[in-house]
Amino acid sequence: MCEPGTYGKSIATSSTDCIKCPAGHTSLGTDTSCTACPTGFYAALGDASCSPTTCESGWQPKENATNPTDCTPCDVGMTSKGGGSLCYPINCPKGSYATESSTDCLQCPLGTFSNGDSICRPTQCQPGHGAVLGATDATADCELCPKGTFSLGDDHACTATACPVGYESAVNGSELEKGHCQSCVEGFYSGGGGDQCKQAECPPGMFFPIGAKDSLDSCTLCPAGTYSTGGQMACANTTCPAATAAPMGATDSKEQCAPCRLGTFSPGSTIPCKTAECSAGYEPTQHMVDATSCLGCSAGFYSRGGDDRCKPMECAPGSESVALNASHPNATCVKCSPGYYSRGGSHSCLAMQCPKGAASAQVGAKDPASTCKVCPQGSYGKGGTEQCAPTSCPPGAAAPESIDHPTDYCATCLSGTYSRGGTLP
Repeated sequence: MCEPGTYGKSIATSSTDCIKCPAGHTSLGTDTSCTACPTGFYAALGDASCSPTTCESGWQPKENATNPTDCTPCDVGMTSKGGGSLCYPINCPKGSYATESSTDCLQCPLGTFSNGDSICRPTQCQPGHGAVLGATDATADCELCPKGTFSLGDDHACTATACPVGYESAVNGSELEKGHCQSCVEGFYSGGGGDQCKQAECPPGMFFPIGAKDSLDSCTLCPAGTYSTGGQMACANTTCPAATAAPMGATDSKEQCAPCRLGTFSPGSTIPCKTAECSAGYEPTQHMVDATSCLGCSAGFYSRGGDDRCKPMECAPGSESVALNASHPNATCVKCSPGYYSRGGSHSCLAMQCPKGAASAQVGAKDPASTCKVCPQGSYGKGGTEQCAPTSCPPGAAAPESIDHPTDYCATCLSGTYSRGGTLP
């Protein structure tokens, strides 16, 4: 007869010809086979009886357990009281799940849902809709993505768009990260990403450009010919009078209008001062309202045109220019006539300062006296610009050199000499 925990061979040769029961099984010793331990009990090799398992909470015994802790953890959503008890479902609220081998319920992670079976599964949101925490349905709890966010759908949450600085995505239910980004209109700004366009506040004389990123640093001076009182105002056209213009950063439609500098012009309103376009020989004037309302250069001056002022001629000493509207520094210069001199440059030819009884016959004289010569016998000179002229002595008389009258200095010829008169000695 076999002992408990063993069984007899089918062809035994003696009463003690027995075999130990395998682990997880036992026998009373009178059988020819072993019986499996019921669930919740275990038996080691050759044990005479099955003993209760000692599983921890959240674990359950295996079938045919071979030792007191031969256990397996409960599936997600299940738990147990330990010992030899089996796993049973945990009743977690919708939107939550049971942790493995625990009775604790936690909120389902973002992108998953639970309908009350304590198991979280992936959501199935439509594009442009995002998953939320604690969802209880695959689609019903998905939120419409607000402006500045997007979602690809399924288990994705709504996240910020990736618009460039100065742009916004103002579409509800967007499924595109950048596809709906639009530039902020003038006067609005955005930091990019999911930021929406907001109205700017600029100081007077400044405006907010399109595509700006912040409310103050991006403020830009109004261009010349425009103005702004600041705040949310865009730059508007100035109304300057003719021959004046407003600078950059003007704060009033007329207050900053200033006269155009000499050499520039403006018809007024919004037009900035521009460079004059005078013809050669002409110079710009004050208060010009168009490009060509210029004044001709006077004698002794020249201009190459454009915004060039009339400058003194560069005539050589002994010459002058009497041409009006000259366009070259010396092309119109001519030598002074006899009896006149010039120191050059822009000077005109002036009367020589020869004394009476002398004259200058020099063409192009450079000073008032150095070329003056005494009038020879038979001629006279009144000085200044006059040239030496023939005397008019009567027959039998003659005049000496360096005189200033045609007859006053005629003297009777000495005894033994004669003269036919006039200029003859």
